[in-house]
Amino acid sequence: MAQRAKSYLSGGTGVNLAALREFIRRDLLETIGSVSRGLKGLVIDPSLIGLLGLVAEFSALRERGVDKMYPLDVTLPRECPPAIVYLVRPDPALMVKIADHIRGHDAAGVEREYFVFFVPRRGVVCEKEIERLGVRGNIRAIGELQLNLIPLDSDVLSMELPQSFCESSLHGDLSSLHSAALAIMQLQVLFGTIPRVCGKGSQAKHVAEMLVRMRKEQPEQSLTTPEFESLVLIDRGIDLISVMCTQLTYEGLIDESYGIDFNLVELPPAVRPPLQNGKPFKAELNSGDMVRIEQIVVACLAGMVPEARFSAFVRQLAVEKWVVRLHLVIATTGYA
Repeated sequence: MAQRAKSYLSGGTGVNLAALREFIRRDLLETIGSVSRGLKGLVIDPSLIGLLGLVAEFSALRERGVDKMYPLDVTLPRECPPAIVYLVRPDPALMVKIADHIRGHDAAGVEREYFVFFVPRRGVVCEKEIERLGVRGNIRAIGELQLNLIPLDSDVLSMELPQSFCESSLHGDLSSLHSAALAIMQLQVLFGTIPRVCGKGSQAKHVAEMLVRMRKEQPEQSLTTPEFESLVLIDRGIDLISVMCTQLTYEGLIDESYGIDFNLVELPPAVRPPLQNGKPFKAELNSGDMVRIEQIVVACLAGMVPEARFSAFVRQLAVEKWVVRLHLVIATTGYA
């Protein structure tokens, strides 16, 4: 976990995204360290486990008193630490699981302190649901942890909000757009105010307007020399077709076939060549180790790509600078 939290930002881009990771890491550790002086149990929404692995190593969490970590969807044991810290998405359905934990401890006569932190923002609906479930009095504090933009690679940032388009376009909930504006403001604190902002689409315009308003409300302007020359905001709603097309990049094809979560892909035993004694194999994908990516891609292609589709795939990728090396490796597997 410690190695994952650092090595993937080693690419040679002009902007040091490791500074952003350190900013997020410090906020996370300070928040967890402030809730209680004793031992803590960290209960994590399963959708946040991979994200946490990109931000902080377990040894740093242990220094802040974290003794045990549990996924939210398991029953907490009676011998869990005296302070329980929840990191969850603002999803009302998850409040039921928190309430089940608290009620289970009450029924067993176990006394614990409970702290709930929403990522990346507090949810009023969730807090009302906690009150409706009758456990608000058991929770000592409710807060938020603004893990907004997460560096997935040396030149890729993501908010990891897979439901944001549905929330904003279908349900009319624009809170994810507000989170996007806050994330960009956070970015400007570290890397300077972006001088040029442009975009396309109604929601992109909405985010741009929030940025203007937030800049005016900001008491002090950043004196940092801007490291970004411009910001382009693109509304997903102006192009709904692209997401349904077949991806024609190395990682895109692997993602379609096996799925990539927080830079990790789990390869089944059937993929050739055999990896790790017939057991599922988890591999990390990032631009810091291109040779490693080639090896994983070849293993995946050998087990999943039909010949016709593979030929089109290779033609599409022929412009990439290291595709010749891939051709040479594939030739040894019988796909030349």
